[in-house]
Amino acid sequence: MEFERGKTTQKLEVIGKSKKTGTLITFKPDPTIFTLTVEFKFDILANRLRELAFLNPGIEIVLKDERDEKTETFFTGTASSSSFASWVRASSRCIPNPSRSRANGPAN
Repeated sequence: MEFERGKTTQKLEVIGKSKKTGTLITFKPDPTIFTLTVEFKFDILANRLRELAFLNPGIEIVLKDERDEKTETFFTGTASSSSFASWVRASSRCIPNPSRSRANGPAN
């Protein structure tokens, strides 16, 4: 099945039998619609798809950047906020000694 500018250009067709399931989506932005940029930022997409993977039990999402062969795969066995929170804690950088400041009044 293919689409172009919101319209179906090729109907869904059966290509054979399989015991596997899934959907493959290839997306190329149309520069007449995406006028600000047609370049994707891999890290932004990876973070968003990782979040979706945490919320959908049993899903496998593979993001492949064909510009330079980066591939990243996300798996989740259970949809849980605790597994997502654990990932956030493990991947976050902490500031060891945050500085504090206080204003005492107008500067002269």
